Amino acid sequence: MGASDFAMTASLKRHAARPHDEKGKPLDPNVPTPESIARYGAAGGLRTTASDYARFIIEVVSPKPTDRFRLTKASVDEMLRPQVKVNDAMSSSWALGWQVQHTGVITHGGHYRGFQCHAVASAASRSGFVIMTNGESGSELISKLLLGDLMHRFL
Repeated sequence: MGASDFAMTASLKRHAARPHDEKGKPLDPNVPTPESIARYGAAGGLRTTASDYARFIIEVVSPKPTDRFRLTKASVDEMLRPQVKVNDAMSSSWALGWQVQHTGVITHGGHYRGFQCHAVASAASRSGFVIMTNGESGSELISKLLLGDLMHRFL
């Protein structure tokens, strides 16, 4: 994941998308301070690309053999183990950072002012996708994609 960081590096800044409000008006980018990264980094704020995040998803659903850079099987299993049952129609649970459906499909989403993202993957079908938008209205697009036929054909 060479294009990912919690801080805004020079490389990320050159390739970063600009955030937009719900009407499509550009917003000033919010560049985190070292203090805010230390305080809130565990809650989110990873700056990444769709392809870098997809690489991470691939390692979760179809991991390569463990080495000093890759998670162990035990770590991946623990990340995906249901921890808290969710009372919803999909019989899902929260795992460590993931929502896990009874079908084994995992999902994770995020929102930051002017940005929306969501990832869905299945170890059983060894497939998934990452959606990233640079607009407050991106959640509408993500909902249409998640509820549409596209996701179900791949997963």
